[in-house]
Amino acid sequence: MPGFSDLFEFILAEWLLVAAWLWLIFALLWLNRMRSGERISSIQLVRMINRGPPVIVDLRPSHEFSAGHIKGAVNIPATKIAKSLHQLEKHREEPLVLVCSLGQAAPGVARTLGEAGYNRVHCLVRGVLGWSDDNLPLVKKN
Repeated sequence: MPGFSDLFEFILAEWLLVAAWLWLIFALLWLNRMRSGERISSIQLVRMINRGPPVIVDLRPSHEFSAGHIKGAVNIPATKIAKSLHQLEKHREEPLVLVCSLGQAAPGVARTLGEAGYNRVHCLVRGVLGWSDDNLPLVKKN
């Protein structure tokens, strides 16, 4: 049965092949992460808003959106994003920031948008809960 010494010998003998496989794995992991949107903090979102507002897409159900959302956000529930891509078409080249309740649903939606050709997609870490925990304002009307 092969042991660690055999593995070590293989790595030494085929270092170029091993390096190519490691690079490929790293590239695929990086690409997958980029397709699921760059994660940004509340402070980074505030900076983006101050530079020139991004398109903020609140992915929560409409009743949660109505209870309080980031100023200027548009509400497209995550469950309806595939059918609502036409609403975002005019913003294809602009930065999009996806916001959900806890920051967990946004990366999946970002992946969907990435596959549809949206390249400047960001996800708010910790979602609206994190925004609120950072004592940043929520509005009840847009």
